[in-house]
Amino acid sequence: MESRGAAAAPSNGFRSIEPPALARRKVLNRQWFKSLPRLCGRIRFRSEAVLPTRQSRDMPTLVDLSSAPDPRDQLHETLQQLTGGANVGLPTETSYIAARLARGTAGLEKLRTACGDSSEPLTLVMASRESVLDFVSPVEGAAERLLRRCWPGPVVASMDVEPESGLFGRLDAEVRDAVIREGVARFWVPGHPLMREILRLLPAPLVVRTCGGNSLARTGQELIEQFGDVLETVLDDGPARFGQPATRVRISHDRWTVEQEGVVGETTLTRLASQLFVFVCTGNTCRSPMAEALFRKLLCESLDCEEDELAERGFVVASAGISARPGMPAAPEAVQLLARDRVDLSGHASQPLTEQLLLQADRIWTMTAGHRMAILGSYPHLTDRVQLLSEAGKDISDPIGGGMNEYTSCRNEILECIRQVMTSMAEPPNEAEES
Repeated sequence: MESRGAAAAPSNGFRSIEPPALARRKVLNRQWFKSLPRLCGRIRFRSEAVLPTRQSRDMPTLVDLSSAPDPRDQLHETLQQLTGGANVGLPTETSYIAARLARGTAGLEKLRTACGDSSEPLTLVMASRESVLDFVSPVEGAAERLLRRCWPGPVVASMDVEPESGLFGRLDAEVRDAVIREGVARFWVPGHPLMREILRLLPAPLVVRTCGGNSLARTGQELIEQFGDVLETVLDDGPARFGQPATRVRISHDRWTVEQEGVVGETTLTRLASQLFVFVCTGNTCRSPMAEALFRKLLCESLDCEEDELAERGFVVASAGISARPGMPAAPEAVQLLARDRVDLSGHASQPLTEQLLLQADRIWTMTAGHRMAILGSYPHLTDRVQLLSEAGKDISDPIGGGMNEYTSCRNEILECIRQVMTSMAEPPNEAEES
């Protein structure tokens, strides 16, 4: 059998397919959630929750969560204010925002006209991508992949909506007027842990606004200086992590374009919108690395591009093992054999098949029916994505320990299966000669 061991999850399920900068950003994103129990935890409903006293009758209360006796009480009080129709200031990963519940109209006009530009639409902020999709026209292809992978996070999407139908039709007319411009509304699923907990507990989405541009509020106090008595309370969770605008993209059916540059660069967005293909075996040292490398080689030949250009063309290829130990090299026989195909496997490092990789993959090919059953046993909703590599339903045997003849036979079998897979793609690759 291939190299086995405890499937210790790597620090990043996309280690083998993402650039270091994006991997570091994902680490930062995960760190946001480490403070969630401290900030939110289980909300305790108390009869008395006292906020700090206002310094001025005309100015909002600034609540410093770092010095609050119990931040959960402040969170509960803020939820009561929002459900009561108040405008409040909240922290996000990019900046501080002025927000209110997307129902009722009290205080809405003050929020619309704050910062002196009532023509700028408000943004709908929701708890999940699934919640957003309930409000918008159908999204497919690259646009769907982008939303699936960038949310929660610092990306705002401008999307087509039907103002009078579906869930949008249930919003107050004044709210619809505040968020829709020419049939398009802006949506955001932020990644800040406090915002995510607030959105989870609210009965409706939020509508929010920032002053934008050079006036972006990086602290709670800066938000107060911008919005003044428009707000009832501002929750201060320290300086915003990025202190930059969220990237805004225009989503239309299966296409996306950048409307406003921000935290997430266009190169990263392109990778996130790419089709992700994953090959799976047991230890990720023999069969799946060979399948990944051969598939990538044929794809490059088909597109007439270099390997490092595949993501720009909309494709990312990876491999993983059901029982893989992270960081193991490819089998020496596999390295030697694929060198004849001018494919370098010497830098391969194995990785376990993680939940993150499974859920983000667009298509997953397994070497055996047993691998497929193991995946679907835990993730039955992925039936359409997980397929046996052999269209004839034949298992590709593990060559480890069998010598070069077994590896050559395995390589040829994998190559033939990949050729069959590639014929169903839009641009089938050129034929490769068998050894």
